[in-house]
Amino acid sequence: KGTRDFFNETVNQGQEKQFICNEDFYNCDNFETQSEAQEVFDACGLEDIHRLDSDGDGVACEGLG
Repeated sequence: KGTRDFFNETVNQGQEKQFICNEDFYNCDNFETQSEAQEVFDACGLEDIHRLDSDGDGVACEGLG
């Protein structure tokens, strides 16, 4: 049985996290760090449905540092 966390929309089953990737759900303001945003960006693929990579260079939410 998984636990819900990460904005109540990530299911953590063991070590694997699953993110919502089929609708525009996350934005940069939802993350505390760039690495958290990058994890979602990488997990959801190149389509960038959440528009986390505004300049298209493959780095999500660069302003978070």
